[in-house]
Amino acid sequence: MTALATGDPDGHVRATACQYLVRLASSDAALWDTVRDRFSDVDAVVRETLLLHLPDDAPERLSAAAARLFDDPSRAVRELVVSRLDVLIGPGALPEAMKDCALAESVAELRRSWFAAWCAREGGQGLIAAVARTPHQELALEALACLEAHEPLAPWRVIEPLAHSKAGEVLDQVFSLFRERLDEAPLEWLLRYLAGRRRMLWYATGLTVRLASRETLDAGELAALRAIGGYALDDLASGADEYDPDVQEWEADLKTLLVEVRRLCGEPVASASR
Repeated sequence: MTALATGDPDGHVRATACQYLVRLASSDAALWDTVRDRFSDVDAVVRETLLLHLPDDAPERLSAAAARLFDDPSRAVRELVVSRLDVLIGPGALPEAMKDCALAESVAELRRSWFAAWCAREGGQGLIAAVARTPHQELALEALACLEAHEPLAPWRVIEPLAHSKAGEVLDQVFSLFRERLDEAPLEWLLRYLAGRRRMLWYATGLTVRLASRETLDAGELAALRAIGGYALDDLASGADEYDPDVQEWEADLKTLLVEVRRLCGEPVASASR
């Protein structure tokens, strides 16, 4: 069997022989060294077979050899490494080399699997910080989606590295994580975000209480608040049905918001449509 596993010219024959070697090695420990050497076989099907059939209680040197295939040229091999991480490296944080590989992975589906493992093992803070250091928007979006799935109530400090992205889609995803808990996001960030999104005026009315607690705002915050106030004025002037209770409530919210806008800005607020 060893001769077939190491010397047969057909990769599928070597793979089948390796599968049997793994079974035999459970009762003949001397065979494990041969099995370990087969992880460097030139044919991906051999490496795949070994990863697939490596037992959970394999010697550590076998698991270490298998784990080193995390950046294998074969996508199927890399996928098996991710799916068997618990066996290959045990619990705990991913090694830095694996994190680098995850960030560089070109296959989006596999990259998302890496991100999921990263989040599950150590939370999302490290992943978010890592993708924020790259210029790739798709990585940021995937990392935020992963965080939402694994840590939906992550605090602002975890997401903050991506909150200053120049990519609108990334900012939208950041906002979506705090849409139902606006009080946990910095007022300064919310003002700047909402100032560029007229369609989200409803969320701005939810900031009235926080605005009422402030005596001053910086220049950038005031500019954002003026823009939001302009949206509110335009909406009030739109001529909606004043007898509709929902409209009445909405207009009352807008007027309350405008009270705080005028107080903080210290000057009349112009319509955003001018």
